[in-house]
Amino acid sequence: MTEDVTTYSPATQSYIESLGGNNQSTMAQLDRLVEGQAYMLLTVDYFTLLGWIFFALILVIWLAKPPFSPQGGGGGH
Repeated sequence: MTEDVTTYSPATQSYIESLGGNNQSTMAQLDRLVEGQAYMLLTVDYFTLLGWIFFALILVIWLAKPPFSPQGGGGGH
């Protein structure tokens, strides 16, 4: 994401100008915006990873042998 947000990018330059020019508060606001979007992408990746892990665990449980075997007789109530 930071590859696209450079001082040489025309889109970034126009966004900086719309925020009020190239000063410290504008750069801090741009930094917070990029950081927030990075956290959002991280969250999406994290939940995708968790989804694959849960899917793998479901397969393991489905293919697992039951821990008990039916015994003859028993106390049928």
